[in-house]
Formats: sequence, C-alpha cells, structure tokens
Amino acid sequence: MRRRPSPWESKRIAANTNGLSSSRWRRLALSELCRFMSRKNSTPLEADATSILLLLLIFSASVSDSVGEDLLGVCYGELGYDLPPISTTIKLLKELHADAVRLYDANPSVLTGLRGTGLGVIISMLDSELKDVGQNPSTADSWVKKYVSPFYPSTRITYVVVGNEILSPDTVDEFGPYLVPAMWNVYYALADRGLQDHIKVVAPLSGDILGTSWPPSEGAFIQLNYVYPLLQFLEYTKSKFFINFHPYYAHRMNPVQVPLDYAVFSKTEPEFVDRYTGLPYYNLFDAMIDATYSAMVDIGINKVGVAVGETGWPTAGGYGASARTVQLYIRNLIQHIQRAGTPNRPKERVPVFLFSLYNENEKIVAETERNWGMFHPNATKVYDVDFDTVNSDL
Repeated sequence: MRRRPSPWESKRIAANTNGLSSSRWRRLALSELCRFMSRKNSTPLEADATSILLLLLIFSASVSDSVGEDLLGVCYGELGYDLPPISTTIKLLKELHADAVRLYDANPSVLTGLRGTGLGVIISMLDSELKDVGQNPSTADSWVKKYVSPFYPSTRITYVVVGNEILSPDTVDEFGPYLVPAMWNVYYALADRGLQDHIKVVAPLSGDILGTSWPPSEGAFIQLNYVYPLLQFLEYTKSKFFINFHPYYAHRMNPVQVPLDYAVFSKTEPEFVDRYTGLPYYNLFDAMIDATYSAMVDIGINKVGVAVGETGWPTAGGYGASARTVQLYIRNLIQHIQRAGTPNRPKERVPVFLFSLYNENEKIVAETERNWGMFHPNATKVYDVDFDTVNSDL
C-alpha cells in the first residue's frame, strides 16, 4: 500500500515550490513526470516510491484543476510564409514565459510538438466544420476522437474553441443557428470520454457583440437569440465567456473619445465615473469587461467568468500602430491583470490571450492586420517583450 507523504514532506514540497504560480508548478510537475517516464529500463518500483507518489499527486491535481488557471496566453496564428517549426515556436513561448497557447485549428503536428511542454493548449474547430458538427453528434465524436483523444493529457488541452466570432455580421446568418448545438455535441463527445471537467468548450465572440458598453453598468448584448443559449451552455458547463477585445480599434476610430492613455492603461486619473455605480474607470479594458459582466447579469447569467480570447496592438500599417505603443500596452495590461480584476469584480482576474505570436504576412487584409506579431516569421523579435520582466508570478 502506498503511504501518504508525511507532514514534513508536505512542508518540504511547499518550500521548494514557494514563488511558483499554479501554472509554473504544473509545468514543472509535468516535465518531471515525462522525464521519468522516458528513462530507459525504469519502472516505478525501481525509483523512490514517495517521490513518484508525490509527483503523481501534483500531476493529478494539476490536471483536475487546470481549466481556467492559465492567466496569460499567446495566440498562435499560422497565416505566415515560412513560419518556424513548432520546436522553435515552443522555445519562443517558453522564453516569453507564457502559460498557454491558443491555436486557430487543431493541427496534429503542432499538438504532437506541444506534448510534455506543460503549456495549456486551446484547439479550435474551423468555421467550415461547425455546421456538420452542429447537426451530427457522430461528427463531433469523430472530431474529438481525431484531435483530442490521441494527444490529451500529454498535450495539456484545456479548451476546444467552436468557431471564431461566429455571431459577427458576416457569419451569423450562415453559422449562428449551429453554434450552440455544435458546442453541446462536442461537450457530449468529451463527456463520453470523461473529459468534460478537464476540457471546456467555448466560442469566442467579438467585442461588437455588446450593443451597449457605456456606461459599463448598462452593458447589453445584441444577437440575444444566439447569445443567451450560448451563455446558458457556459453556465451549465462551468466554462468562461471568451470575448475578443482590441482597444486599438476603438482608439483608431475615435482618438478623441478614446485617448491613447485610456486605451493603454496609462491614465493616473479616472477617465470617467459610472454614474449608476460610482465606480471609476482608468482604462478601456476594464470598462469593456465590466460592460460584459453587466450584460450577462441583465439576462440572468450570474456565474460565468470572462476571458479575453484575443487582445493586442499592431506595430505598423495604420494610425497609432507602433512598436513603442504595443510594448506599453502589453506591459501595462500584464501588470493590470496580475494585480486584480475590474472595478466591478476586483477579485475575479481575467485570463488574457495576447494577439499574436507572429506577424502573419499571408493575410489578405489591410497592412495593419499583418503586423500584430511579437516575432517576424523568421523568429526575430518585432519588439522586446518578456512577460516575466513585467511580473514574476504569472
């Protein structure tokens, strides 16, 4: 019979992991477990039983509690010419000290490369797959069988994203009716494998889903016929509401009403005080997140947290785009989300995925859209960024 760790051993573990965030602890545990399992001619009986037990306890706890713990991730788009191999990408993510990575597909070679890294991984279902998955549970099951089962848990998949900004004007008519049915079908496919508490199903929406965002206490959604069932699903499955939010666009469209210091967390005095709550707002990020909370409460959704599926700032190609500004935005954003939540919910920290890892030079869009990356496709830096130089406990 395996013995439990003694109180002294528990204190030793706590001492040795003091200062590590939960995600860092998890990555360390996973790395050590993978290293042990890869040793030649080794079995659990040959190693110290207590060490193995403690390692497995850490790993088990991290898997069961992994969802929602990753505070800071990076979006990894692949619409670039001659992008680096996944091994280089992983090296860059580790150098950045990212907790997680968001993929815009479920590329098996990328998922294979992410094995054993300990990074949280968000995989995505393409918009083109959504209709069939929404209509056919068997298609959802096949999708999970192909893109989840062969990789989890060695690749620490935490979320399955169903489409991206599906309720936007150019896609809502075609895909809107299938969005929530597809989410349920993926959820049931995960549940059939006992994974529904470890891998959550989400559907990121554009910040434009807020028809009213000012003042934050009066936040309200559009497309309620689709948004309400989506939020009911998230509340039932204990998932987060992912919203893509880019203060850059608000500043570019109206630099007078949305001044730069308000957009990049640089104000030292409130930009405004919500006349209904009396809460001061120093940055647009908080105002939008609190407007989202208010919009959910207004329709009876009280237990769904918010995560930002994309946020960033371009370095070139348009008004207000510069490396200096994006450095300021990212530095201040990371400091802000690490410190606390929003004025309305100060104890609820908001996970954020920074957009994006690479400049995607194959996007057939405006020049600005090709210049959101931290790195060029050749893996050289567009600008200097290191999440740990901003905050050592992310």
